[in-house]
Amino acid sequence: MARKNGWMFGPWPAKEVSHGVNGYDAMNTIKFEDRLVEVQKAVNKLSELFDTVQIFVTSHEPVELDGTATHANGTGNFYARIGHVQEWLQQKDVQAAHEIMREDARRRDDDEFNDE
Repeated sequence: MARKNGWMFGPWPAKEVSHGVNGYDAMNTIKFEDRLVEVQKAVNKLSELFDTVQIFVTSHEPVELDGTATHANGTGNFYARIGHVQEWLQQKDVQAAHEIMREDARRRDDDEFNDE
């Protein structure tokens, strides 16, 4: 991960972050940097209410400008934030597995009904 002005950017090829055409994101007329300021404001506001805050945002950009730019910012205990993200991912994995099992059971029930 690379840091730029307090923001962490993923290890993508070519540029770390594209600022769109003339500093504007192709999907929005608000300058990229101005949108990052809004994320920082949200982190600051939420940090008044919570011990840790982690915000992930993405913005779509044209393929010629590297596609999707991903940005993350947070405050508070780094390891608590990492642990929270890991817990969330594990919960989502379990939910996805349960959904797959339910869908498989539905398909088996449908197949058995259609075979009769």
